Parts: sequence; C-alpha cells; structure tokens
Amino acid sequence: MFFLLHLLQIKKYAMGRKVQITRQMILDGAFKLLRTEGAENISYRKLATYTGCSTQPIAWQFETIERLRIELFHYVFENMLAIVPQRVEGDSELKYLVDVNCFQFNYMIDEPNLSKFIRFHQNKNDIVALSKTDPNPVEISNALSKELNITLEQAQRVVNDSIIFNQGIVSLSSLGLVNFTKEEARERIISIIINNLQAYGVSGELCKKLIS
Repeated sequence: MFFLLHLLQIKKYAMGRKVQITRQMILDGAFKLLRTEGAENISYRKLATYTGCSTQPIAWQFETIERLRIELFHYVFENMLAIVPQRVEGDSELKYLVDVNCFQFNYMIDEPNLSKFIRFHQNKNDIVALSKTDPNPVEISNALSKELNITLEQAQRVVNDSIIFNQGIVSLSSLGLVNFTKEEARERIISIIINNLQAYGVSGELCKKLIS
C-alpha cells in the first residue's frame, strides 16, 4: 500500500510540473508551421499545436502576431543565410557567381513557403544586411574583375545583371507565370552571364570552362 501511495505522489508531482515555454521554442514551432502550411496559416491557435502548449505563453512572449512575424522573419532569414553556398577551393569565381545565383531559385523550389515569406517581409534594412554577408556582390565583382581581366565596372554590371535576372525568374516562377526546372534556370543564368561577359571581350569557351 505504501508503495502504491508513493507512486501516486510521484505521478501527481510529475503532472503538476510545468514546462517552461521559451521564446526560442515558440520560434522553432513557428518555423515548422510556416515551412509546412505557409504564412497565411500562422495564428496563436495553430502555433500552439506546433509548439505543444496553450496559446497563453505565445501571447505572453509575443504581444501581437505582427511582432511574432517580425522575429520569425529574422529567424528564417538567418536560417537561409546559413545554407548559402560557400566558396570551394579550386573553383573559379565565375562558377561561384553562378552557384550563388542558382541558390535563390533552388531555395524557392525546395522551400516555397519560406522563400515566399522572405520575399514579402524583407525591407531595405534586410537587403542592406544581406549585401554585407558572404556572398558579397562587391567582393565577387572584385574577384571576377581580376579573374577575367575586365574592369571593375564591367564586373559589377555582370554581377548586378545576373542578380536582377535571377530575381526576375524567381518572382515569375513563384507567381506561376513561368515554369522552370532547376536545370533550366541554371542554363538561363549561365547564358545571361556569358552573353554579358562576351560583350566585354571574354571568350565564351573560357567562361564555360571556368563554370564547369
């Protein structure tokens, strides 16, 4: 009998303990919710299911859904930056430019809900912050200029044009206006870069060799 009473006391104590729901736990749950169901389904009630708690600690940690969305954006943004391609020793700077441009398109294909959330919530400050990270367009332009023996201004135009073109196909694809595969997008990105470089006297064959 004493043993049974002891077990009941332990059970009562365990049931009475409360798990501390932290801000990080809620953001982890929000990330899973966003990734699975999209931004339009983010609510306290839905998030409570993904976090494994009631809506109360969520409302206490984040006073409004808008506050939650702002912090979630930075969470998702940092998550994306962590998987941006890094320079591989032995690869050309031109190949790196192609890989970086292809990354955003591939990310949109692989993580449609996360990609859409980033595009619709980023602001000028976020874009400035991104430009200071690796890959840095200024650093790529400098390295490309030296590698291909073109002026810095020409290299900057090649880099900027490739980014603008890439942003365009990402936006059009996300809206369903074009339907490119990863391979098709890569081919088009390579084509626009090589065409621009040929205009500055760089051999197309050299470009293909450096990219391969």
